[in-house]
Amino acid sequence: MDSAKETGVHANDEDLTRMSRWVALGVFVVVIGMVPWTGYLAVTLPGHFRSHNWNVAWVGFDAALMAVLAFNAWAVWTKRQILAGSAIVAATMLVCDAWFDVNTSFGTRGEVVTIVTAVFGNLPMAAFLVWMARGVMRRTVAAFVGGTTGTEPPRHLRDAPLLFSSPDPTGGGPRGDAAAGGPAGGDEAGGPAGGDEAGGPAGEPL
Repeated sequence: MDSAKETGVHANDEDLTRMSRWVALGVFVVVIGMVPWTGYLAVTLPGHFRSHNWNVAWVGFDAALMAVLAFNAWAVWTKRQILAGSAIVAATMLVCDAWFDVNTSFGTRGEVVTIVTAVFGNLPMAAFLVWMARGVMRRTVAAFVGGTTGTEPPRHLRDAPLLFSSPDPTGGGPRGDAAAGGPAGGDEAGGPAGGDEAGGPAGEPL
């Protein structure tokens, strides 16, 4: 039974590795394709353009930004793991808001206001949200790695493998029986949701 279970885990991990390679290749192809397209836009787009639905575009974007920020407030208040992703989304939207606000207001009466709100509002809030998301991810990785392998977590988030897969096809990282147990499995795992050793993102996500 255990050998069949382990075989299934390794097969799933191989499928995930294969899929991740294809996804990475597809994204890389998109990036390569965007290089000439961006160059084309740089030399052909006009410096001035009369836009339609300008109010709809900005009001719609701001409404979406408010919704995302409100969701983040709920996630922080209730200590939800989804904060790690939603905070990055909110930070990205804040940076985009600042970028387009500042660039489209140069030479207008609103230039000073947009620069001030970007420097003292959007960008600091975006940086705080990224810091908060980083804290959630670091604690999650620490809880998982400590609970399943008993080893020290990576010093940098970029070195942490996916929690449900090994970082490469050779099998390095949290894989095998310990990793198969997952954060919710077995006495050996402890799991981020239980055990004093893990602490767990459910205790202090920030």
